[in-house]
Amino acid sequence: MAQLLSTVQGSGILGPTGPTGATGPTGPAGATGPAGATGVGATGPTGATGPTGSTGPTGASGATGITGPTGPTGPSGNSITGPTGATGPTGPTGATGPTGPTGATGPTGTAGYLTGEISMWATATAPSGYLLCNGTAVSRTTYSALFAVISTTFGTGDGSTTFNLPDFRDRMPIGAGTTYSANSSGGSNDAVIPSHNHSASVTDPGHFHTTTFANVNDFNNGPANYKGGEGNGDDKSGDFTIDTNSKTTGISVSVGATGVSVTNANLPPYRGIYFIIKT
Repeated sequence: MAQLLSTVQGSGILGPTGPTGATGPTGPAGATGPAGATGVGATGPTGATGPTGSTGPTGASGATGITGPTGPTGPSGNSITGPTGATGPTGPTGATGPTGPTGATGPTGTAGYLTGEISMWATATAPSGYLLCNGTAVSRTTYSALFAVISTTFGTGDGSTTFNLPDFRDRMPIGAGTTYSANSSGGSNDAVIPSHNHSASVTDPGHFHTTTFANVNDFNNGPANYKGGEGNGDDKSGDFTIDTNSKTTGISVSVGATGVSVTNANLPPYRGIYFIIKT
């Protein structure tokens, strides 16, 4: 500046100072110099405590810190189990749960009657699943189950496609076994008693009677044909026994015809009923 002023003075009269120019841009910061030694001044007396200022607003919460490691497990507590407490009262019954789904229908069972079983029935029309026991020939195919049981026991039908049912019309059953076989038949609803004779005879070999006379003093007049009689005029006394001559009775027997030559109903009390067989 002094150099500039000297230069200007040498050239002429110094004019007035012009206006201050605009501030130039800030130059770059210079390098920081080395830190000076810290001076240690004597500590001044402590000033009087000022009044407590108002509490400032709460600062924002800091971030959660990292979780520390797990501490060592503490010692186990007393292992003695205490006595079981008294059972508490039963709680109220809960509400009934919903009904479960219906299970699948099981297979159809039998009605309790076996194929081939014979029963009594009140009418001339057999119920479903049955046939009247009237000796009819029926199909071996249609009634295959029944045919498998009784086969041709009660008749062969046409010999190939049919078989006969048992016939209980005007018949009563009798147990088959030693004397009677299945489907054997016989008997009659009328009993025939033909006219006939009974033979008879009488056997009579002849006989005699014995007579005793007691205390007889004189038997001179006794019949000579009496056994023990005197007949010869000798005097005798005492007891005498004589027999009569042998004789027959002359009895005869005549047997006449008995019975009739016509039928005669000879039945126990009965009640008509139909018989049916399970197919």
